Amino acid sequence: MKALWAILAGALVVSCGGSPDEKQASPTDTDTSTDTQTESDDEDDEEEVVQKKPKKKAAGLKPFKFANKASSAVSGSGDDIVDFELKSGLALFELSHAGDSNFIVHLVGDDDEAYVANEIGAYSGIVAVEVEETGTHTLEVRADGDWTAQVLVTDIAKSFPKAIEGASAGVSSVFPMKRNERRKVAVSHRGSDNFIVHLADARSGEDIDLLANEIGDYDGNVLVKAEDASYYVITVEADGEWSITLK
Repeated sequence: MKALWAILAGALVVSCGGSPDEKQASPTDTDTSTDTQTESDDEDDEEEVVQKKPKKKAAGLKPFKFANKASSAVSGSGDDIVDFELKSGLALFELSHAGDSNFIVHLVGDDDEAYVANEIGAYSGIVAVEVEETGTHTLEVRADGDWTAQVLVTDIAKSFPKAIEGASAGVSSVFPMKRNERRKVAVSHRGSDNFIVHLADARSGEDIDLLANEIGDYDGNVLVKAEDASYYVITVEADGEWSITLK
């Protein structure tokens, strides 16, 4: 009987304790798995930071192109009319007159009307005109001598010109200015009639700022201001020698 109880007790111990070769999962093994997962998540976060796209830089000015390209010169003697095909924007007219009396040039379009020249006697100059409507424009010329007229273009500079000069109506090269850029210039004129200087938008031809409006000789320092980033030209109406110099 005692032998039977001993056998039953041994069987009970074996069934409750399990196989002696079977291993139990330890707390250390579980913690290692968790740490590995955390390190993997950190690496993913670092990769996401690296893959962020850099911010785009602000776009600069588009390359400048004249609205109206150079044309062939036309010529005449006395009163005459001639047509030009013009696009809206800046148009530069080069004019000359070899007479003794009035030389009046009037540009007329469907929605445009401007005096390009109103002089007496011999004349040679370049005049900037703001063309508002694309289409056929008529140049009405009143003269007592030989004259010429043509559309031209000027140079395109990389920055504000250091100096420009002339002896009658003239236009500077096209130049860029940044938003709110300021430039100090010395302005001089030696003549007896009107001396008018404008800063104009080189794309539209619109006058932006009046820099000088004098009669006769003039010397002064002027601030050229650009409210917007754009391309500009300086236009001059004069009857004598003039100069504009960057300070």
